Amino acid sequence: VSILDPNGELVVFTGTYDSPLLMLGQFTQTGQHLLIIDTDLPTGVDYGIFLQAVEPISLVAGTPVTGSRQVTNPPVFSFQSPAGKAWELNAMMSSGGDRRMVIAQLEGRPYWDAVIALDSGSGVGGNPRIAPFIAPIDATYYVWLEFSPYDNNITTYDYTVSISSTTILSLAPDVELAQTITPQTGAQTFVYTTTS
Repeated sequence: VSILDPNGELVVFTGTYDSPLLMLGQFTQTGQHLLIIDTDLPTGVDYGIFLQAVEPISLVAGTPVTGSRQVTNPPVFSFQSPAGKAWELNAMMSSGGDRRMVIAQLEGRPYWDAVIALDSGSGVGGNPRIAPFIAPIDATYYVWLEFSPYDNNITTYDYTVSISSTTILSLAPDVELAQTITPQTGAQTFVYTTTS
């Protein structure tokens, strides 16, 4: 799927086909946009397409958001962050399928570089978890959850998503840092600053 803006400039392109949310984009210009669908398969391919306005649900630190959605209509969230702030995002989703969390920054980034973080199972019980997420700039960030069920008869899924402020531990020469890590805690991240 490709989208050209009113000036004929390519503003969105995606080569994926397995996600119900192929793209999350912003139309920043008024006027007629051209949507192009193509395939390189010699036999062709069946497709369905829909365009839907998205009103992101605000994520607030310490306040989980719970809901249920259609597989083809994943929930979209947003949060604002100053540059350099570290966050932890966790989701609990229905089992019986592939679960993924995606973070995108739409403003000020080209369409091919909008997705800046994703995870498909590093959290508790194979749920998605992104920790730490360090905001690269002062911006609004968009988060969505994707669920691809193993059973095609499953059409909905439940979710809980949360965001919390976190810190990143620093390492120093000759200073031992003792921590405990388990599959439930996920990966631990440390910062070490070098000098040349």
